Amino acid sequence: MPENRPTPSVTLRMLNPSAQLGVLTGAHDTFREVIDRQIATRTDLASVWSSFGRVAPTFYGSGHHWMSHPQQFADPWTILGYVAAAWPEAHLNSGFIQLPLFSPIDVAEKVVTIDRLARAGATFVVGLGWRPEEFAAAGTNVKYRVSRFEEIVETCRALWAGEEVPPGRHFTVAGRLGALPREDPTLVFGVQSPAAARRAARLADGLNVSWVMDHDSFRRINDAYREELHSLGRPAPRYWALSKFVSVDEDDARARARLDRMTTMFDWYSRATTWTSADVNVNIAREREAQDRTITGTAASVVEQLVPHATEFPYTDLLLTWLAPGTDPAENREHFAYLCESVVVPLLDELAVPAEARTLRI
Repeated sequence: MPENRPTPSVTLRMLNPSAQLGVLTGAHDTFREVIDRQIATRTDLASVWSSFGRVAPTFYGSGHHWMSHPQQFADPWTILGYVAAAWPEAHLNSGFIQLPLFSPIDVAEKVVTIDRLARAGATFVVGLGWRPEEFAAAGTNVKYRVSRFEEIVETCRALWAGEEVPPGRHFTVAGRLGALPREDPTLVFGVQSPAAARRAARLADGLNVSWVMDHDSFRRINDAYREELHSLGRPAPRYWALSKFVSVDEDDARARARLDRMTTMFDWYSRATTWTSADVNVNIAREREAQDRTITGTAASVVEQLVPHATEFPYTDLLLTWLAPGTDPAENREHFAYLCESVVVPLLDELAVPAEARTLRI
């Protein structure tokens, strides 16, 4: 690896046909049963990688939305607390939490609690949110989302440092927290525009560009982040994710056939009222999905496509969501082994990651 680049880990997350945008996958599922299955599946898949490199158990939250019917989202804070107890060896990654829907004292207290529960630490990925009905339910308006977001971040930072904070535009928080985090919490901004990336460079510890982006939008947003970091003279971020969907198969036609699932994934997001065409293109035609957003093809082709994406920016994590063959666990496990051996190892070879540093997060 070049001296100015971090040694990236690789994260593999599975998407299969039964997966929905929320945690629950059926009308009779419970959150506990689903999360326990996820932990068991990830632990089993991690054992496959153990012959290739180091495993870093990581739990990724499912996302956060209120009033999401028919999608079935769990409260993200509660899920993190449960996983901290059920899977203590795992680092916790919250997934996208819509920060402006909460008060700063609520966020600050929850983060401290989870920090004290999580033995392997936690990363909190936060975003602006975009559904007006959710802001109305929180007693505010979506037009205030940026100013609320920034005030919450700044107030939380002060509270975590043990300081008192002056009254703000949206919130008045008097006094100090009763308990402080063990270390400075890692706040990663999930972003969907160059303006949000520049905000992340000013206020965040890292960046995770939303997976709904096409390649051009993804590049433009990461460029804005890098330029703003440079102009501010800020140090390299703690976390910077390459986030891509991948569909891999020994047969190119089978890999492309799985892209039909992406239509369902993006239907809900395409109805969002706060996208702008300059930032996001969620209405990618089926025949353009493989070219514009998802890395698709045979293993050798996917590696060839991934290398320029992985080297374009100094990422700390290559976050790959793989389209698994189906719902059969044995088939998915076999495909995962194929993915590790035929995609991840060659990718790390191309990136010149030394054997002792090859880390898989799952």
